[in-house]
Amino acid sequence: MSTMNSFELERNLKSWLEEDMPFGDITSDNIFKKTHSGEGDLIAKEEGVLCGIDIHRKIYELIDKDVKLTSDLIDGDLIKVGKKIGTISGPMASILKGERLGLNIMQRLSGIATMAHSYSKEIEAFKNRNS
Repeated sequence: MSTMNSFELERNLKSWLEEDMPFGDITSDNIFKKTHSGEGDLIAKEEGVLCGIDIHRKIYELIDKDVKLTSDLIDGDLIKVGKKIGTISGPMASILKGERLGLNIMQRLSGIATMAHSYSKEIEAFKNRNS
């Protein structure tokens, strides 16, 4: 994330989390004890180009440093349907607080990256035909 303005990113993430949970996540906070931990995998539903995993990780850093998003993948990696993108583990209430925003951002950015990649492939094919 070195090319991204980290201050602006953090300001926006905090604003979006506040918009999503103006009073916190009352449901998760009342269902799960702080000691209730869990784990879940992020699985690709479509083929494409991964983008936004570091931002998803940053969301959890802002919510609860005990939540960990681990992955061997990086932005720009090509993914297939069913591919495990990563694993989120930590306190359940905290996982749920960041899940919606993290997934929305990753889906949107991955969609844009996938479309840009397909355009790049089309241009490359065109260049090869006219050389």
